[in-house]
Amino acid sequence: MQVEIRDEHRWLEGFAGEWQMLADPDAPPEETTDDWHESGRMLETGSWLVIQSHGTMPGGGKAESILTLGFDASRGKYVGTWIGSMMDHLWVYEGLREGNALVLNSVGPSWDRPGQMDSYQDIYTLDGPDARSLKSQVLQTDGTWKVFMNGKYRRK
Repeated sequence: MQVEIRDEHRWLEGFAGEWQMLADPDAPPEETTDDWHESGRMLETGSWLVIQSHGTMPGGGKAESILTLGFDASRGKYVGTWIGSMMDHLWVYEGLREGNALVLNSVGPSWDRPGQMDSYQDIYTLDGPDARSLKSQVLQTDGTWKVFMNGKYRRK
């Protein structure tokens, strides 16, 4: 089986490389870190992006995570997964690109309703050749999105 590499796959190449998360100057010192590093690469065929991350989480504690992203031509959508050492939930993504942003939807454990699941979005944006951002948000019961993480990254 051979994957036909499309423009959607090539767009993901912008996330490849070595990245460092920038500390949030507006956050209290105990909630910010500049010790989060990411290493992204395309698999040999160019069909999948894999990003491995590690560092100190805001509030303390070491962690690591792995993100996979690709484009499923038969569904016409970007798909992926995310795992992190800080939890036991496998996050499964599906979404679309909106300009320079990739809006990925997922379902995961609720933070404030034990035993319940909530809808989440991670929005990965290419802000330039050496800058990108990630906004994570959760759908509230009133139908609005609440942002719980807003990270900026620079290429190393």
